Amino acid sequence: MKRHKRITFYISFLLLLTLACRTLSFNSSPTLIGDWEGQYEGNTVLMTFYDDDNMSISVNKYIDRGTYIVDYSASPILLELDLESYDELILILVEFIDQDTIRIGNNNPGEESPASFSESMIMNRISK
Repeated sequence: MKRHKRITFYISFLLLLTLACRTLSFNSSPTLIGDWEGQYEGNTVLMTFYDDDNMSISVNKYIDRGTYIVDYSASPILLELDLESYDELILILVEFIDQDTIRIGNNNPGEESPASFSESMIMNRISK
């Protein structure tokens, strides 16, 4: 009977440890997927990133849609936007301040990826 309790204890412990590790690994990898809001030059900017690589951006009432590619392995993170209203890609730097706050750089379509955050805004996650 003691052996059965000991085995049950070890199995329970291993299951809890596995669950804790999985939870930590999911929470430690920030993602852009969700809705973000920020202010840029007095305008409200809303960005939504979907898990199928589609996205939308709204500045005041103007809305644009497109696709995105994000390189989380780069430091800072590199975000490539392909918006419907532009013929050229927009390359943007992104830095997670925490899970729900990012600093996002500004760049013009067709320009090379910026080397630093010379122009940026803070965006807060408003939903996942």
